[in-house]
Amino acid sequence: PIVGGLNEEDASIHANYLSAELARVYGGKAEQFYAPAVLSDPMIRKGLLAEKAFARLHELHRNLDVIVTGVGVPSRGLSSLVRGGYIGREKLQEYLQNGLAGDIALQLYDENGLTAPFAEHNRCVSGLPLERFARVPIRIGVAAGADRAKALAGALKGGFLNIVILDAPCAQALWERA
Repeated sequence: PIVGGLNEEDASIHANYLSAELARVYGGKAEQFYAPAVLSDPMIRKGLLAEKAFARLHELHRNLDVIVTGVGVPSRGLSSLVRGGYIGREKLQEYLQNGLAGDIALQLYDENGLTAPFAEHNRCVSGLPLERFARVPIRIGVAAGADRAKALAGALKGGFLNIVILDAPCAQALWERA
């Protein structure tokens, strides 16, 4: 996984579970990322990721050839960030007022792909930083539904993705934004 685990009751959306399932289906091997997805303080994140136990994971992240990720829409009522307790509804509203368009691996960005307005949050995410995505040759984003077009457009403008898999409503809405 490129991010730690969500604090979810539904294990079927947990990064470790999903990567293990993909590895099982395609005959691969999955590594686990045993850390909370979002930590309460950037210093805790820094200390945790400096641990020797994460050295292998860091090496794998440095050598990635492909990333497959969903494109989140935090403004939805079902936001994983809110459901997981990583941000409150008030903080979500603040981020939306600052132009929040979407998230990839729980890291936030605006419709131009800029992450700076959300640096406070993104520095606490225990995964591969969005800024390092560009080093990965193949970056596949998966999105469904017209409401994800703004998030997808921001992800493409930010260079976080270079291949997209989407349904017809998302494709139509993305075309209309162009």
